[in-house]
Amino acid sequence: MLPIRRLALKDGQSGTTTTAWILMLDMTVRPYPQKYTRLNDEDYLFEGLEDDFEAELSVDELGLVTDYLDAWQAITQLPR
Repeated sequence: MLPIRRLALKDGQSGTTTTAWILMLDMTVRPYPQKYTRLNDEDYLFEGLEDDFEAELSVDELGLVTDYLDAWQAITQLPR
């Protein structure tokens, strides 16, 4: 949610950011560059730039991710 809101992309625009990943086994922190492309009002393409990972994310009107691959889905939605 934070990168999506911070980038404030318009439909079709892309932006990059770097997050901090904490590796729990050895408690190290490393940078993880990412790219987000806004596909439409509700969908973004997420790309991990170091590992070629891609996922389409669905968000609500606040930019909260509501659907992530087949891994999880939000169980409640904000009232409209």
